[in-house]
Amino acid sequence: FETVLIMKSPYAFLLSFLLFPIIVFARGVRIQGNDFLIDERSSYNVFSEVQPVFKNQLILDFEIAPMNIREASGTDIGYILRIKNKEKNTTYNIFYNDQGGRTVFKFNHEGRDVLITSSFDREVLRESQWIKMRLEFDLQNDSLLWQINDERFCAGGLRLEKEWSPCIHFGKSEHVIDIPTFELRNLSVGNSEKMYSFPLNENEGSEVHDIHKKVIGQIINPIWLINDAYYWKRENLFFRSRQVAGSN
Repeated sequence: FETVLIMKSPYAFLLSFLLFPIIVFARGVRIQGNDFLIDERSSYNVFSEVQPVFKNQLILDFEIAPMNIREASGTDIGYILRIKNKEKNTTYNIFYNDQGGRTVFKFNHEGRDVLITSSFDREVLRESQWIKMRLEFDLQNDSLLWQINDERFCAGGLRLEKEWSPCIHFGKSEHVIDIPTFELRNLSVGNSEKMYSFPLNENEGSEVHDIHKKVIGQIINPIWLINDAYYWKRENLFFRSRQVAGSN
């Protein structure tokens, strides 16, 4: 049988009003990782179209949801984020490892040192699904404050410059192809003088706009989450019967 939904005023307005919180919640993008072929994995260059320079401080705020934690299936490992200083040829990254009994995040000075290691109970992370992260680079004092949910970690001796025009990538970038599959939302980058906010509410294409509708970045192989709030998709088909039938 087929079910047909016909919307007429005022019911259409009421339905759209009820769906609005769902659509807002569905904003974000899925980064395709190790579950996909290398050419199908996602790469998000946050500042592909602009080259902002940040002085004194650089702050990154975002939320991630690793799919193996959200769906309680399997394990995953790889790089979530890379931040590069082209002038000094230095790169920092966040590495994710969920292969053991606990979920481990590492902040690395790529090719040099592991600066911070943080370990979490996988079941606790699963309860909230979205993991909040905040990186505060103090460019004056050469230090970092890294916050994961309510936990805070500090590191010094990063060899930071007083000014930084960062290249920021989520997912695949350059030689790094080992990445977990995860969802990203509520991204902002900047400091007290200039802040870029990204609603990540696109529904197609590779262009990423900031809150002012300006194209700032580019993403390869994105899965835009807002489409899940607009379009129906089949989850399962249980059975068909020519006779009267029931199911619990």
